[in-house]
Amino acid sequence: MENKNYLYDVKKHNNIKELVEDAIKEFGDKTAFIEKIKKEDKSVTYRNISFNEFKEETDALGAYLISLGLKNKKIAILSQNRYEWMSVYFAVVNGVGIVVPLDRSLPADEVASLLRRSEADAVIFDKKYTEVMTNIQNNDNENNVKFYISMDIEEDNNFLSYKKIIRKGKELIKNNDKSYLEYKNAEIDPKEMRILLYTSGTTSMSKAVMLCHENIVSEIYGLKAVLKLYPDTDKYLEFLPLHHTLGTIVMIYIFCTGGKTAFCDGLRYIQSNIQEYRPTIFVAVPLLIEKLYQKVMIEVEKQGKTKKVLFGRKLGNFLLKFGIDIRRKLFKEILDKLGGLRVIISGAAALDKEVSRALNEMGIELVQGYGLTETSPVISVENDKYVRYGSSRNTT
Repeated sequence: MENKNYLYDVKKHNNIKELVEDAIKEFGDKTAFIEKIKKEDKSVTYRNISFNEFKEETDALGAYLISLGLKNKKIAILSQNRYEWMSVYFAVVNGVGIVVPLDRSLPADEVASLLRRSEADAVIFDKKYTEVMTNIQNNDNENNVKFYISMDIEEDNNFLSYKKIIRKGKELIKNNDKSYLEYKNAEIDPKEMRILLYTSGTTSMSKAVMLCHENIVSEIYGLKAVLKLYPDTDKYLEFLPLHHTLGTIVMIYIFCTGGKTAFCDGLRYIQSNIQEYRPTIFVAVPLLIEKLYQKVMIEVEKQGKTKKVLFGRKLGNFLLKFGIDIRRKLFKEILDKLGGLRVIISGAAALDKEVSRALNEMGIELVQGYGLTETSPVISVENDKYVRYGSSRNTT
């Protein structure tokens, strides 16, 4: 029986592989990811990666990982938020084995412990963790890791090169190699554990959480049924850590609805990244949302426009009763300072009622969610029809 609270008709998928393949078929040459490339002279260029290019590189990665004998093995990821993170995640869960996302803020000894506890056979990491991985490789004889794969190092006697793997994987695809065929034709059991992650608990040792394809696709189905995104205009700034289930779910949700994703450079750069990429969608914890709002309102007060803003909110609410929505016109100047944001999703704690009310009345759809890592993770969320200020208590 369908949920009567669902607002949109959306397709149900049996597994993540179907979900991804449908998105690639639908959006093809449209941009899926925006990758910032920083050069040695400190200049910056941008690479727009299409859905088709993403598929090609992900398939190449999957094929080569199988050629290394990693079919049905555990593969850990340890990196900052970046395009390659999602490529690894999709390649592993959609045909290789079990993905183990590791917290990028963990100390070296905890990283080593989780590699042992998870029994990972390979770890894929970025340059920030080169020294950590070198120490683990040279000094930890208790783990099961056979392959250390660097996303950034091109030539190294100790590590395999991610970039070389992609190139070699493309050759496997070109030659219709058996490793590629095994990856391409992999059958997915939607109830089998394919995601193993670790979350903090009430004791010092992190707790293992096991998720399957069915967990993820049911989440995406529910989100798509109550929150509408627009593939031609929506752009997402990824700030939440991808090793958190919410970060991954939102990323997959954006991907399968055809939105573009850019990656935040870090906490210090949020405001500049918002101006740089001008995203329409942002997901963050309440403290950050409240600070963004407070900075804007401080500027409003400096300009002596506080009364004007309050009047505009009242006027916008009044006109909404007659089906007239001019909020984004009334508050264009404020919205421009927030990069033109259309949707903000808040989680991890309760958001101040006045902040959520004010942002909604200014034309930003602010929704709150509640959930747990073990529920992959969203349990409930405000949506395009139902908003109750202060309704969400806590999300982990």
